[in-house]
Amino acid sequence: MSSDIRTMKVLVIEDNPSDADVLIDIFDHSNDISIYGPYEINVQWVKELDEAKERLEDYEFDFIFLDLDLGETKGIETIVETRKFSKEIPIIVTTSYINRKLWHEAFSQGAQDFILKNSMNSQLVVKTIFYTMEKLKYRQISNAVG
Repeated sequence: MSSDIRTMKVLVIEDNPSDADVLIDIFDHSNDISIYGPYEINVQWVKELDEAKERLEDYEFDFIFLDLDLGETKGIETIVETRKFSKEIPIIVTTSYINRKLWHEAFSQGAQDFILKNSMNSQLVVKTIFYTMEKLKYRQISNAVG
């Protein structure tokens, strides 16, 4: 078993500083995720999609945590607009609400998972990241075989 520390780069797109602080604090305290191995999580925060687009031109990220309701976009439109410039980076949506229709539309537009803001905690965020990584690996294997 290797003891090399792996770096995970996360872009948080959130217009509410308080919500961003909660997520950043979770990442700051999740750097040694022993069940998954040693990780260093580097997080960058932007408040709007234009800033996110610029950041993605300069840096490579492993994950995007995306608030559905930004100043300039709302709901599914936020995912659609983000997908235009985010390539294949996995998107985990953070939102205060979810319903079946929104859930289905979000996945069809490229979101990998959801986290409700009022239930966000370190264990859930870390589990969601690694569950998403495993789903994507499985999808790649299935596509290669099929």
